[in-house]
Amino acid sequence: MKTLLTSSWRRCVLLALISLPTLNLFSQQTSVGDDFWLVFNETFPEELNANPPQLLELQVFISSEVGATGLVEIEGIAFSEAFNVPAGDLITVTIPDNAFIVGSNIVDDLGVHVTADNPISVYGLNQRAFSSDGYLAIPTSAWTNDYLVMSFANSGAFVGSQFGIVSSSDNNLVTITPTAEIGGEPAGVPY
Repeated sequence: MKTLLTSSWRRCVLLALISLPTLNLFSQQTSVGDDFWLVFNETFPEELNANPPQLLELQVFISSEVGATGLVEIEGIAFSEAFNVPAGDLITVTIPDNAFIVGSNIVDDLGVHVTADNPISVYGLNQRAFSSDGYLAIPTSAWTNDYLVMSFANSGAFVGSQFGIVSSSDNNLVTITPTAEIGGEPAGVPY
């Protein structure tokens, strides 16, 4: 009996030691924070003079378990809106249409900066006729240096896959290495 307990005890200790580094990695991944940057990309080709007009709706959703006050700012268009989200609730901040990035391989000053006095979660929604795109914003405290873009091929009139890069500071060097040709940039060649 003593041998069986000792053997089982050793297995439990070994399993715990193996699991500790994994638990630590998982505990560091979070979508909750107090400082976020996000961007709204073009999602469907703009049709000038469309009938009916293609109404664009950009929204930021903010939730908090404990309640928070903060600010949503877009420096490039001088937009600033204070918010107050009650504990356990969700609020919506409507973003002006001119915060929408149109085009590719451009640098613009349209990053949406969200800050709060307590932990929050932030979601973006870009909605218009024939297209709705939503995403979870990652707090700056969880940012790293390497990212992958999951995408699909362009097809006819649809814009296809896109990604936006937003930075919390100026003068950053970004290297993109596509796995397929994108915008005239060859696959496998960093630019």
